Amino acid sequence: MVVLTRFVLEQQTSIENSFIASTVVSTPLMEKMAAAFGVECKLGLTGFKWIGKMIQDTPTKNFLCGGEESYGFLVGDKVRDKDAISAALHIKANALRGAAFSLKRTNLHSEDIVAHRNSIKRRLSCRL
Repeated sequence: MVVLTRFVLEQQTSIENSFIASTVVSTPLMEKMAAAFGVECKLGLTGFKWIGKMIQDTPTKNFLCGGEESYGFLVGDKVRDKDAISAALHIKANALRGAAFSLKRTNLHSEDIVAHRNSIKRRLSCRL
């Protein structure tokens, strides 16, 4: 979800008045990435019906993409449910245009990823 969101954000010519969506149980890296790109990240409850509701409730904003921890992902606002097909087609269309889709291209901040992984380890060790 993070890699594909980064890819979608990098492909935008204008992100003004746009937002991405995630769920409260998904990675906080989505919020950090949105802040880095200057885009709002809306958080909702688990389930794509809530992401669909975000789209419906903010018709004046441009929905770019969104996803949740279950690996569901949505690009654009045409289908308002978990839709791997539209995400796959988006990747394919950009690949045909010559856009590179790789982990190297994402330039994710390794410090954020390590800090996130360590926070998960701390939470798990507290439960043992």
